[in-house]
Amino acid sequence: MSFFSSVVLVFAVAISSVAGFTPYGQTFQVQVGANGNLTFDPETIIANVGDTVVYNFHPKVGFPF
Repeated sequence: MSFFSSVVLVFAVAISSVAGFTPYGQTFQVQVGANGNLTFDPETIIANVGDTVVYNFHPKVGFPF
């Protein structure tokens, strides 16, 4: 690794640690319609760029409604 590459790497790590940035985003699991309720759980999330939101859809309880 060249000296320039080492300096850039150290600088990037320092900036990311100060900013609270992690190279891998957080994954949020949202339950949709759990227990027959037409709701989202959790109702709100605060996602950042790079985060993943996974929606888990549950079947409706009862027929036909």
